[in-house]
Amino acid sequence: MRSRHYLTIVSRAACCNRCGGSLRDGAECVYRHTPREILCVACDDSEQIHHRPSMRWERRNRKRN
Repeated sequence: MRSRHYLTIVSRAACCNRCGGSLRDGAECVYRHTPREILCVACDDSEQIHHRPSMRWERRNRKRN
């Protein structure tokens, strides 16, 4: 859904919309589609925003046998 927050992987360099911190390719971030917003994990923790893992994040962090 568009208004939900998702924990995902940064696909290209960006900056956090709250603190202005740098988000490098491959790092984790929290993303919301509407209104468009990207946050670093530290800002997400301080704001106590409920998020769910994205499918991309789950695929990257899947335990391998």
